[in-house]
Amino acid sequence: TYGAANSFLDGLGEYRKALGLKTFVFNWGPWADVGALVNGKIRFEPKFGIDALKAQECFREMSHAIENNETDVLIAKIDWSEFAESIG
Repeated sequence: TYGAANSFLDGLGEYRKALGLKTFVFNWGPWADVGALVNGKIRFEPKFGIDALKAQECFREMSHAIENNETDVLIAKIDWSEFAESIG
């Protein structure tokens, strides 16, 4: 259901952009200090170069994206070299 909800929101964002409406779509990596990781509903181990961001970092990056009118962004902590090695 999580993936389906995200797909719906991505589609809604594209639809709003097509109508000329202001839209921001944020694709989040894992958050370290809030939500499912903190309350134990999800276990996360950094791997493939992907690590969790602290809420302060998430809000800073979101503010930067909004200030720069970036409408569809990935906000995540990724070591791209490590990620590339892990996928081959």
